[in-house]
Amino acid sequence: LFQPGLQSQAPALTVAMATRVSKLRSRLHRLFSKVGVPDPGASAKYLLAHCIGQRTLTREHSRLELTAQQLSKLTGLCNRRLQREPLQYILGEWYFRDVSLVMRAPVFIPRPETEKLVDLAKQCWSAVGASSSHPHSLSRPRLFSEVCTGSGAVSVCLLRDLPQAHCLAIELLPEACHLTWENCHRNGVSNRLHLINASLATPGLLGRAPPLSLIVANPPYVPELDMRQLQPEVTFESPVALRGGGIGGLGVIVQLMDFADARLATGG
Repeated sequence: LFQPGLQSQAPALTVAMATRVSKLRSRLHRLFSKVGVPDPGASAKYLLAHCIGQRTLTREHSRLELTAQQLSKLTGLCNRRLQREPLQYILGEWYFRDVSLVMRAPVFIPRPETEKLVDLAKQCWSAVGASSSHPHSLSRPRLFSEVCTGSGAVSVCLLRDLPQAHCLAIELLPEACHLTWENCHRNGVSNRLHLINASLATPGLLGRAPPLSLIVANPPYVPELDMRQLQPEVTFESPVALRGGGIGGLGVIVQLMDFADARLATGG
């Protein structure tokens, strides 16, 4: 069980260390491994790359010597990672597929497996378009909804790859709404985003909005009893993005099914 009060027991990194990238990378890998940081190699690589102004490290970077200023910055970032703060929050930016996203606590961090959701949504979108028999279907803006939007990762990718699509994004956490808008604006798709800060249980949600061609979601599903067994990194994320509620954590998923039944277009 992770106890925030024990975070200070993690060993602190000091600036009295090597300055060459290759040696720093090895030492950080060992240090992160020692305290149980998941994927310690990735943490060492990305934090070092960030300090030298790069997205990642290459062989050409291995002989670089960090300046005193860079080393001081690295020290601060690594101490945050030793406290098990997620790498994405520390860097403030993360790539989802090939899209650059701003990341801030406590907004849910998109997992690598969520990329499969984008591919599946695009396949469904194409299938719905191919099966539409409405004579004006090609001239009307088609609408999809992302529920539990989080950072907006899925919405950004779909809006970028589906230039005729418009998105109704629904998110309960205000911080996530701000981040979704920021990421959509950052990637040039905010003009087709319609963002709603609300719960799925809100009466009259979407009002007179037209039927949806597609609903995509990565809803919270963690049962209440399992919340105490999550990795330390996950405790930095909002419980709103994790706790499913209801029996077995299925509360939000049940709401989502009711929402789909009411709002999804025929054939959607």
